[in-house]
Amino acid sequence: MNRPVHGTRAAERLRSSAPGAERRALLADLIGERAAEILGHPTGHRVAADRDFLEAGFDSLTAVELRNHLREVTGLRLPATVVLTHRSPKALAAHVDTEMGAGAPGTSAGAAPSETAVGPVGLADRDETVDGLVARFRSACWDGRPEEAIALVRAESRARAVFTGDDTWPVEPVPLATGPEQPVLICLPSLVMTSGAQEFARFAARSRGRRRVQVLPAPGFVDGERLPADRAVLTDGQADAALRAADGAPFVLVGRSSGGWAAHEVAEELHRRGRPPQGLVLLDTPLPDEPGMLPIVTDAVTARAGEFELLDEARLTAMGGYLDLFADWRPRTLPVPTVQVRPQAPVRAVSGGELGAGWRWPGEHIRVEVPGDHLTMLEGHAGTTAEAVESAVAQIVAVSMTNR
Repeated sequence: MNRPVHGTRAAERLRSSAPGAERRALLADLIGERAAEILGHPTGHRVAADRDFLEAGFDSLTAVELRNHLREVTGLRLPATVVLTHRSPKALAAHVDTEMGAGAPGTSAGAAPSETAVGPVGLADRDETVDGLVARFRSACWDGRPEEAIALVRAESRARAVFTGDDTWPVEPVPLATGPEQPVLICLPSLVMTSGAQEFARFAARSRGRRRVQVLPAPGFVDGERLPADRAVLTDGQADAALRAADGAPFVLVGRSSGGWAAHEVAEELHRRGRPPQGLVLLDTPLPDEPGMLPIVTDAVTARAGEFELLDEARLTAMGGYLDLFADWRPRTLPVPTVQVRPQAPVRAVSGGELGAGWRWPGEHIRVEVPGDHLTMLEGHAGTTAEAVESAVAQIVAVSMTNR
């Protein structure tokens, strides 16, 4: 029976292999094997070379674990986001092979892993000046000044390049699950620094083979991407993307946290176009001025972003830009069924205390409670949340049929 090859043995195999096709094939095999192990598959299984990591079930935490393994066997200082950027064993193997050929800073190409290269890369390890944006943001967070921290990134976001309605929409829907059941779930991630399709990876696992799940990433969280010029540009672009993702099938919009603001706007826009969703599901979406929202971002979410290495200038200013766009936003009455899924527990703040309790979504809607808190409802409790959403979707479809 094949068993995973980790640590020193894997490093020795890589050093003895020839660069190029031979080493890429070995890397793809090692990556696929380790990825399957991280995802809990039986020993001897592999994630196929062309399989998308997100569709296979990788989220931010498991991406960091796979990155750590690659650092161990290669000696390269790879960022945690490498798994979410090069999203298959084959693509990741090609990237790592190139990096091994070039030689990462502090590590010669093909060198044995050093103690320095293997250790966890924390925020303090980054090339960050004392007065840099990330440092100033973190300082305000640590000092318990959430309003100042958010005001800082909102102000910095106004220097970012933007795109208008005349420009091509810069991001495409990301498929996380396929299946014959309808409606399709079209998900919009949060608008804070951890934003990305990986937020729904565990959530989508329940739908694989049963129902299509697509994610509409928010533009601007990657270096080089521009931000939407205003809320109308965002809404129109995401409405178009939702219709592409649905591909003619009925669909339900699912918004996580602040992503629910965009999902609500998209639902309203699609209704105006005569192509509405069957319903809207909000995963613990607060109002923009909800008490406790900013402290959750500057406390618990910032801690997660540090753990997942998703705390950089592009992500912070993107968050600032979106919080700017929705600063004065309030939801209008929506002519489609709305469900608010709320966690049973408040967030336990890193600095002490509880955050996020007592949020209420305005207007008529179905309220559903699930285990976990604002963060863990899509992490350790993602399966239960997905089951609750499935039940809510059944109610939405029933209401839709009744109103025909």
